[in-house]
Amino acid sequence: MFRRFKKSFSFKNEAGQKVTIPRNWAGELPDQIAADADAAGATLIDKVKKAAEQPASSPKTIDEMTKDELIAEAAKRNVEIKTSDNKADILAALEAAEQPAS
Repeated sequence: MFRRFKKSFSFKNEAGQKVTIPRNWAGELPDQIAADADAAGATLIDKVKKAAEQPASSPKTIDEMTKDELIAEAAKRNVEIKTSDNKADILAALEAAEQPAS
């Protein structure tokens, strides 16, 4: 695995010799050594990779969404809203659209 190091990291190779990777070094390492270095906090892990490694969070409920997310949700559900609507107005429109017509 390719890793970039923010601080030095030492490990023992297959021959039992101590190997020290210097700060700012970047290159390919065996998977186990890369994982050990990650766990020790010696490597720089990209934000994208960290996000991919995080367990999937449960979807947000409508009440937890931001105004921008609510606007997108309204568009997805074909609910008409005004750009001047505040979050409460958008929530009300989405909830009204969920109610069956009588």
